[in-house]
Amino acid sequence: MEGSSGNNMNSISSRKRGRGIIKFTKLDAHHGATERMHVEFDDGKNPLGAEGDRFISYIGFIARSKVGILFPNWKLVPEATKDMVWKDILQTYDVPPTREMKKHWLQQVRERWKDFKTMLTRVYIRGAKKNEDPCLKYSFLDQETWRKFVESRQDPEFQKLSAVNKERQSKNLYQHYMSCEGYKKVEQNIMQANLKTMQEVAKSNPSIIIQAPTRHSSPKMEGREDKERPIYKFKGC
Repeated sequence: MEGSSGNNMNSISSRKRGRGIIKFTKLDAHHGATERMHVEFDDGKNPLGAEGDRFISYIGFIARSKVGILFPNWKLVPEATKDMVWKDILQTYDVPPTREMKKHWLQQVRERWKDFKTMLTRVYIRGAKKNEDPCLKYSFLDQETWRKFVESRQDPEFQKLSAVNKERQSKNLYQHYMSCEGYKKVEQNIMQANLKTMQEVAKSNPSIIIQAPTRHSSPKMEGREDKERPIYKFKGC
């Protein structure tokens, strides 16, 4: 598959990585083994706890390493590739093998994959690292794939489409980026901040009884709101 040569998790984990690349030594040991990594989910399919955070990072990893960057869009990625990605997830984590979970997490893979291509374009083609070779950092990229990717990004049609998208993006007055943590983690951070605020208030007024905030007492977060309110977006891992 184009853009995914050298997809060996052991070789990836053995190399020194900079910021943004996670060593998957623990996952390597479990990959393909009988005992899979355990992760729990809430009713909204959000992974929970510390292992949930590692699972999210793992999703970003397989999106970058197992789906070729030369496909123009997700619709053109072969179903066999998507099935292979899902199989990889099931072999590594004990994710419920339901149709709904497959659809949900392949959508997350798609977003991370798109974010990775956007980052490569922004940083290594147009940005501060345009004279650096990303193949040295991402071992699953090869020189021929990278050359073709650069050519595709320099194509006049892509440049035109990119300019249109950039202008459309600039008109979004309220943009909120959550990194790879997602709504669940941000919601937890809000509840912790609310509790801390109440504790500070209680110090000056001992009569106040502190009740830990719940998710229902946190500000409501939605994926898309009306024109008069912010539009929340994810920034990929």
